[in-house]
Amino acid sequence: METDDGALIYVTYSGIIDLGENGYQDFSQGRPPPSGTAIRTSPRFHTSHPNYLWLNRVHCLGVGQAFLERSEVKYDVYAVR
Repeated sequence: METDDGALIYVTYSGIIDLGENGYQDFSQGRPPPSGTAIRTSPRFHTSHPNYLWLNRVHCLGVGQAFLERSEVKYDVYAVR
């Protein structure tokens, strides 16, 4: 991503979305999970911009929901200290 002041920050995400016991099979057969399914992620930031070097040292946790019927994912990201 690019900040308002022109810094480039590379972001990677790993995480989980629990679709339930048969959810992954249902999803592969075209049946989406319920609206608002919980999602957890751990974004990782990488930058060489001097104003944002602190991001390279932050561990973050994202907590939110997936609304796949409208191609939308919403979550809040927290720094864990």
